[in-house]
Amino acid sequence: MSQADDLIDTLKQLLREQGITYAQLGSQLGLSEASIKRAFSRRSFTLQRLTEICDWLKVSLAELAVLSLIHISEPTRPLYIS
Repeated sequence: MSQADDLIDTLKQLLREQGITYAQLGSQLGLSEASIKRAFSRRSFTLQRLTEICDWLKVSLAELAVLSLIHISEPTRPLYIS
């Protein structure tokens, strides 16, 4: 798995843990739920879009990278950041 895939998997886990749906994320970003689903399934995000999502989750890209490393080594560990 690539580093980008790991980041996206971690991002999905954060959304899941915070109870945020693709519809909610899409609404926040001005996109449809289908567009969000497509981006996650294709694993295709621009750096700008990734930054927008992280900003909304109040997580920096650096924190996402660290959480990704944790998620790889301990996949069942919760990642929630308060």
